[in-house]
Amino acid sequence: MDSLRERVAVLESHSRRQNIRVVGLPENLEDTRPTVFFSQLLVDVFGQNTLSTSPKIDRAHRTLAPKPAPGARPRPVNIRLHCFQVKDLIIREARRRGPLLYKDHRFASTRTTARTC
Repeated sequence: MDSLRERVAVLESHSRRQNIRVVGLPENLEDTRPTVFFSQLLVDVFGQNTLSTSPKIDRAHRTLAPKPAPGARPRPVNIRLHCFQVKDLIIREARRRGPLLYKDHRFASTRTTARTC
């Protein structure tokens, strides 16, 4: 039974390897096409020197929580990047720069972590 739990934990960790979490951006900023919006946001924030092209994003969505009341903290966004190397580049650059800005909104980009049983 323990080996099965360990295997599930490993598989969940693998499925999160290409995910990043964006925290602090206001709700509904991404409109109806979040993958397109966040791909362009990453290029706008990090610049052409860091990301020469828009990164391919498989999925982008707000976390599964109730929509917050006006003035409350916005839900984080989970982004699944197509390539692990791009994730590594984004996380490294985000750490180097500290708090990031997009249209006067401060936000942070972090790694997602695997859940444990």
